[in-house]
Amino acid sequence: MAVKPNTSDIILANEFIPLGLPQDPEQRALAFFMTKFANTSTAVSGEIWGGCLEALPSLLEQASIDSPLTAAATTTAMGSIAWSPGCAEFKPQSLSRYVTALNRINDAIKDPVESQTDNVLMAVLMLGFYELGQCIEKCDPDTFQEFLDATAGTIPKDFVPSCADRLVMLSMDLPALRSREKRMLEDTDHESKYIAAQNLLKDAQYADSRLDFWASMVPEVYQFTTYPLQAMSTRGFPSTDVYPQNMDVYCDNPMASTWNTWRITRIKVLQIIMTCSDILHPPSHFLGPPEEYQSSLRTIRRLADEICSSVPFHLGHHDQPDGGARGFAHYPHPPGEARWPDNFAASGAVGGWLMMQPLAFTSRLACIPQSQRDWVREYLTTFMRDSQDMTRGPVSAPIS
Repeated sequence: MAVKPNTSDIILANEFIPLGLPQDPEQRALAFFMTKFANTSTAVSGEIWGGCLEALPSLLEQASIDSPLTAAATTTAMGSIAWSPGCAEFKPQSLSRYVTALNRINDAIKDPVESQTDNVLMAVLMLGFYELGQCIEKCDPDTFQEFLDATAGTIPKDFVPSCADRLVMLSMDLPALRSREKRMLEDTDHESKYIAAQNLLKDAQYADSRLDFWASMVPEVYQFTTYPLQAMSTRGFPSTDVYPQNMDVYCDNPMASTWNTWRITRIKVLQIIMTCSDILHPPSHFLGPPEEYQSSLRTIRRLADEICSSVPFHLGHHDQPDGGARGFAHYPHPPGEARWPDNFAASGAVGGWLMMQPLAFTSRLACIPQSQRDWVREYLTTFMRDSQDMTRGPVSAPIS
């Protein structure tokens, strides 16, 4: 027979029982991230993530506790909550978990089957978000050294700080340069606009020289190799309107993406130089554009060509092309003549995600031929359609 407890006994017991058990730090961080980012449909979130976070809850539910995605999601969640007031203790924990996530992703990428799964693809995207947050703080030398200390021994010595880290640090000047450009263009006073253009031109040229130097300092193992391509048929198009003229082969997809990020960053700086040049030397029927304008224009066109030259690699063509190699007959080709591989959903899984931003950026460049913009938009449209298919369910398979 049950005996009703005395009221005083219940009150006494409650003094020794906590109102709630402390939440696991990883669970707390993940709940914060899912609430603020993954489960929030806002214009800003959609622009940053492109809708890919919609697939995160289902992918995490299917992932094992020791998977790359679980480690990357935990790292990113802890890095995100660390920005909140009173949550600074999550920062060192996120750094230690970053090492774990990096090692798991590196191991997964070496596996030809696992590297093509949605789990690994989402893990790479999640860790990229974390690294972006870390790089925002790297303007503080103490914070940057703390980051390097935490990752010591986990990355090859010639990659610390990594090529991507150095590039991000060089890119820190770009937002300020573009903000100054906007204020300059809005200035209605001719004299002050002229002075602002002089100062901005000098700083933009310095930023461009540093970006150019970055490319020359990348270790040889992370450089790319360029192979010229011979057009089999131009389908009535001029030979200059088939793309790409060359094919670039990289050590891996992440490094190919880093090179394209460098190209986009440098193009934006060169566009600032051209804007300043227009103000300082207005176009004239008698005098051609100054040298800094013409040089910047030539470099932008070359960098746009290099972005196009990275498309075959991102679609899975990682070997030196030769006349008898299967698949290389697809390139170069004119706009509207693309022939997609049978396993495009698989081969484009990682490469397609990494190419969307470079292609979207290139498609808006007014200084390249219209035929090249059409060529770029054809690939961009297909990559975007393929990425939307991935958010509706797993589509990955190994490349045959």
